[in-house]
Amino acid sequence: MSRGWEHCASPSTISRRMNKSAFRIAVTGAFGYIGRRLISRLDATPGVESVLAIDVRPPPPGAFWNKVTFVTHDISDPF
Repeated sequence: MSRGWEHCASPSTISRRMNKSAFRIAVTGAFGYIGRRLISRLDATPGVESVLAIDVRPPPPGAFWNKVTFVTHDISDPF
């Protein structure tokens, strides 16, 4: 029985790939407790090219990150 994890990269594969090319990452729930911390860390990570931050709420006042693009959207609705 497949769990759908076959396509997931191992941490060592990610480390090797970060040396070769940049990542573009989307984060849902970006302005929640974990999401805010995650996008801050991704913004500071050299191997990350850009982050798409998606949440039903608008960005917090004064939110600023260099690599982050904000989208206010409910992911249960198609784009």
